[in-house]
Amino acid sequence: MTLQTGSPFAASMLPASPVLTSSDPGSLRIAPNYSFKMRHHAAAWRVSATLEVPTWIPVIGHLTIAPGCDGIHTIKESDRPEKVWEDAVAKTTKLGWSYFGQNDPIPAEYLPPGVPEGGYLRRLPCWDPQAGRGTYYLEAWRIPVASLPNEDQQFTYAMGAHERWCEWLVATGQVAEILPQVVKRRIATARNRVERAIPSVQSGRQTKEYLQFKIDAAKRHEMALLPRDLKAKRAKRTKRAKA
Repeated sequence: MTLQTGSPFAASMLPASPVLTSSDPGSLRIAPNYSFKMRHHAAAWRVSATLEVPTWIPVIGHLTIAPGCDGIHTIKESDRPEKVWEDAVAKTTKLGWSYFGQNDPIPAEYLPPGVPEGGYLRRLPCWDPQAGRGTYYLEAWRIPVASLPNEDQQFTYAMGAHERWCEWLVATGQVAEILPQVVKRRIATARNRVERAIPSVQSGRQTKEYLQFKIDAAKRHEMALLPRDLKAKRAKRTKRAKA
């Protein structure tokens, strides 16, 4: 059975190309923002929260394409649009960042229910009492939800679909597997958080539930699978089911 997002905006989250024109009516009450490129750094990993078993997945961040920020250039009218971010991407790639194409198609199983096929970058027309009408750019997993008429637009995040996408990025080679030293560092950090929590609980500054939360998090880090291990586990299970 196909799940529904419950959001009237999900089906309107069209791919971000082509861009909107000034004649498009606004629909979200929120200030216009800048487009972005999603990226990953080789050291940035976390343990999944929604996959069937705890799994190491890449942390995906943004490079906001705002001229004057993060190495983004202001360009002349005669320049190619890509010129605004090409240098920033080239420089940060040398520092361990990898980038994903804004409109690279994402398989439907890694998108929230109801969101049209397309890339990760989506856009919706918007308006703001001060800024006026414009375009609001957002990830495919950030779904607008019903909001009060006198407040800025509210959102929910489809974490399950996003984490499946992150796993898929590794499985398809778009993100390299996590390095062993990164796993060791993340596990050590989780264990240190347990050690720091113990005195806080003993002194009464924190509850036993707080300590248990830290202990459970450390256990998830210790048992987390590499994406390739999860893939092998699934393949083995499928083979047994067909036998």
